[in-house]
Amino acid sequence: MRYLLDANWIAWYLRGRSEFVQAVDERRSAGLAISIVTLAELLSGVAQSTKRTESESQLREFARGVQILGIDERIARAWGEQDARLSQAGTPIGDLDLFVASTALSHGLIVCTQNRKHFERVQGLKIESVELARRK
Repeated sequence: MRYLLDANWIAWYLRGRSEFVQAVDERRSAGLAISIVTLAELLSGVAQSTKRTESESQLREFARGVQILGIDERIARAWGEQDARLSQAGTPIGDLDLFVASTALSHGLIVCTQNRKHFERVQGLKIESVELARRK
């Protein structure tokens, strides 16, 4: 397992956005994971969907191909250390993003996200993003 997918990559993958379908599929052989926090974010989207049954089915199918990582003491410790450092620097990020980042740090994974603004603040975190073509 090498990559931890953020909710934005998965949402765009499930919507069939070609850049994200390609990016996720290219990384599958190296191993994909998501945080239980990301799963909760995605399930919130499913609950709000007008096509709830279809959305849940798509998410369930996607989740079969990835490892879901829970929160343990190691992740909690990483979260606490990063949260303290970011708060003291006056550059905090949201708790959910910090749990995703802490999961990646604890497991030595690369976060795949488009939210570089927040994730780049986390010390020692490796990030990959998709280069997006400008849409008309």
